Amino acid sequence: MESGIIGEPRVLTATLCYKIDDKERIIRPELCGGALLDVGVYTLNFARMYFGYDVVRTVTNVLKSDTGVDLHECISLSYADGKMANLQAGALCQNDRQGIISGSKGYIRIDNINCPELIEVYQNQKKVATYEKPADQVNGYEYEVFECNRCIEAGLLESPFMPHAETIDVMRQMDELRKEWGVKYPMD
Repeated sequence: MESGIIGEPRVLTATLCYKIDDKERIIRPELCGGALLDVGVYTLNFARMYFGYDVVRTVTNVLKSDTGVDLHECISLSYADGKMANLQAGALCQNDRQGIISGSKGYIRIDNINCPELIEVYQNQKKVATYEKPADQVNGYEYEVFECNRCIEAGLLESPFMPHAETIDVMRQMDELRKEWGVKYPMD
C-alpha cells in the first residue's frame, strides 16, 4: 500500500464470520461472550493496521442473542482524513473472511484477515500482483509466540509491534461499542 500501487487508499472493508453461536464462549455473558471480543477484534485491528486510529465517527448495527451478547455486528468508521472502513463480524454464519483496501487506482484483496493466506493486488480490474502465505506458516498465531519469545529473551516487557497502550486503546474501543449496544457482562 505504501508503494502507491493502488493510489490513495480510501475505503476498507473487512468481514470475519464463523458459525459459532452454539459455543459457550460465545453465548455466555459470564464468559465475556459475543462476536465482538471473539472475532470482531480482528476486523477492528485490520482497520487500525491500514487506516490508523483517528476515527471521528462510528456508526453501528448489532444483532444480540437472548442472553444479551452480540452475535453479529456491522461497524462503519469514518476517519479525519476522509477514509472509511466498513467492518462486519459475527457468530451466526460463515463468510469469505476477506479484507479489501480500495484506492484511487486499484485495490488489494486479502483472504482471511486474521491470518492472511493470499493477497492479490488489482489495477483497472486486472490482477497485477499476488502474494501467498509462507509454506511453513501454520496458522499465523506462531508469529505471536515468536515475538513473545524474542521480547522475553531481550528483556522487554512489551512488544514494540503491539504495545500495551495500543491493546488498551482497542479494549476501550470495544468497551464503547458494547456500551452503545447494551452488552453487559456480570463483572462490568
